[in-house]
Amino acid sequence: MTAAVGLSLALAACGGGGESAEKPTATAAANRLAAGSSNGLESRPASEIVATAAQALKTTSSVRYLGRGTEDGTPSSAELRMTADGTVTGVLDGNGQRVEILRVAGVAYVRGPSAAGPYPGARTDQWINTGPVGAADDDLSINSAADAILDLKADIDGGEDATVEQMTEQGQPAVRVATKTASLYVANVGQPVPLRQVFNDANDRFEVTFTEYGSPVPAAVPTDAFQPRTTPTS
Repeated sequence: MTAAVGLSLALAACGGGGESAEKPTATAAANRLAAGSSNGLESRPASEIVATAAQALKTTSSVRYLGRGTEDGTPSSAELRMTADGTVTGVLDGNGQRVEILRVAGVAYVRGPSAAGPYPGARTDQWINTGPVGAADDDLSINSAADAILDLKADIDGGEDATVEQMTEQGQPAVRVATKTASLYVANVGQPVPLRQVFNDANDRFEVTFTEYGSPVPAAVPTDAFQPRTTPTS
């Protein structure tokens, strides 16, 4: 279960995303900038753009994180809504396991056939209380997503070549920072939040989109959660 719960952000931690397809023109981005004022990212160094985007993500109140890709050739996905206070809702799917995730009031819950298996007596339609979430163990959080973005900065600071381009992403002006295997799209108007992150290597590709900044994330402590009496079976 630990591997399943950590799947999405562990993959994203590979760095961000480079890709060969879909490269909107600078003209299209410039036309959209006419409707709003640039936040100045386009004139900053690549490493600074990445750091600014990560900081903007860390200071947001909530975000929707949608990841799709492969791990060792196996399809993997994550659809999560996360808040600054640690609330998380969503679904992780990888290695043939689909697990619903709920983090609320500092406690983690999981649900679904793949989640119930290690907990004798738990129903597949029942939330399972897996215990408190420690800060050191929290791979599913806004801060962890931001730290994954900073891996791209580390690559650039370590000498990897990077380009900076203006373009359109999610229908709005954006700046794209790209290396050979990674790229990050950051809003070029308003708050410099990350919009998309993609990672490529010889075998796998994982893409993350960040949307619904500041939207409410409804979540409540389950009233009939299963309380394991022992540690989960392997």
